[in-house]
Amino acid sequence: MTNRFRDTPESFTTRWITLGQACKLLGVNESTLRRWADAGHVRSFRT
Repeated sequence: MTNRFRDTPESFTTRWITLGQACKLLGVNESTLRRWADAGHVRSFRT
């Protein structure tokens, strides 16, 4: 199976997408993605 995402530090620090975009890409609900972020499973920031 091929990883569609690059696991380089650059991609994590310079490419940000909205909550809605991430949910569509991952096929999950916003509350699920927020819970994952709070648990440290995905990197995020809030404004």
